[in-house]
Amino acid sequence: MFQKAITITTVTQRIKQIKQPRGGYLPIQNFNVDVLPTDKTISPWQDHGVSPQTTGLVVQYLTLRVLDASIETVDIFAIPIRGYQTQLLISGSCPDVLSQMINTIDSCRDISEITNDVIISTYNLCRYEKAYRSKVILSGDSSMPSLCYFDDVREMVRRSVSFFQTLGPLVYHEFTIAGAPPSQYIQKGDGDFVTKTALIDMKVISRNPTPEMTLQQLCYWIFCSLSKDVEKRKLFQHLHELILFNPRKNIAYRIHIADISIDCIKQVANEVIGWDIKVVNTGGSCPELKWIG
Repeated sequence: MFQKAITITTVTQRIKQIKQPRGGYLPIQNFNVDVLPTDKTISPWQDHGVSPQTTGLVVQYLTLRVLDASIETVDIFAIPIRGYQTQLLISGSCPDVLSQMINTIDSCRDISEITNDVIISTYNLCRYEKAYRSKVILSGDSSMPSLCYFDDVREMVRRSVSFFQTLGPLVYHEFTIAGAPPSQYIQKGDGDFVTKTALIDMKVISRNPTPEMTLQQLCYWIFCSLSKDVEKRKLFQHLHELILFNPRKNIAYRIHIADISIDCIKQVANEVIGWDIKVVNTGGSCPELKWIG
């Protein structure tokens, strides 16, 4: 007798399934827009010869590599490495290539040390993450990015490092929703950066953030604010802001959690996550959440 396969739904998959109210549950118009100074224009992604999604991963990982020298490179690139190992089992790629890429990236601890070789190694590793998450098999060698790509990546990492340094040290460079109460709609999800005051998602895009992006941030905050992990719960329940940072445009979109309406939070918890929660306005940096069922 065959057992029915268990479907695991992620936060991003769930958001794609639902129809949001006009403008979204959390409209980008409600965010403050900080246009940060810059004297360089980033080339259109079509000129790079690299997909925007892969470029986003490259910038994100190199930013973290420069920001925190205490984190091991293998820990930063845990998901790409998992993707590489999966591809290795399927296609028999040479294991030594992984060591070479990790060693090259590991030599970088400063923006001035982001050489073209470091960028190429990061780019190649990030292709494995994309394949791992999409559950596809990579075929053939990757094409070489254009010359303008290298300078643009360095500039976006510089912008990102500069922005993050204004927020204080990272508490999490990645996190999951594990430990939250069970949801009938969502079983898995992982976010990017958390400081003591902000939940930050990096979006390397040429357009404005979408309602899906703002909703994703709000869902992560709700999940982790009700985590059984006491330290994680305390951190998220004392955050001040949700931020979407776009290093391509050098713009930060920010909203104070205290400015998000209680009705919005309860509606998202109920309609998107499948929870009944109580939201208490404490007068602090953000409201307190209590899970009912």
